[in-house]
Amino acid sequence: MNPRTSFHIRKAWQEAAAHLGFSVIAPFAIDGKNGHAKYLGVVPKFGSAKGTVLIFESSAGSSKEKKIADAAGYGWSVMNTGDYHEFKSSYFEAVLRDWEWFGTAKDMPAFLKKRPNQPPEPTPTTVTPPAGQEARQP
Repeated sequence: MNPRTSFHIRKAWQEAAAHLGFSVIAPFAIDGKNGHAKYLGVVPKFGSAKGTVLIFESSAGSSKEKKIADAAGYGWSVMNTGDYHEFKSSYFEAVLRDWEWFGTAKDMPAFLKKRPNQPPEPTPTTVTPPAGQEARQP
């Protein structure tokens, strides 16, 4: 795992979590009956009830990381270093929607409650009336 690239991927996921309102634990490791594996991180409650572990792209050939995650009840996803080395809201929203939310409705991040590409709710504004009429709220 390239330490510099893995740092940027973890940082991008942490920024996404802060911006979009979900949790990420980075780095992350699993010690299970099938062995030990280190991951870039885990995104709890997305992709499975336990969450999805983030696998570094160059270790994608390592079935050990995938098997350990599967056996422990986690989903897994291989991180494309080109797409996930910096925070771009659209990338992170799309992948999280694809993984699906497995938490409670109460804890669901707000961005999941809107349809993709739905414009934000309008902010109430004061309407300026023609001369001689009172201002009103829409």
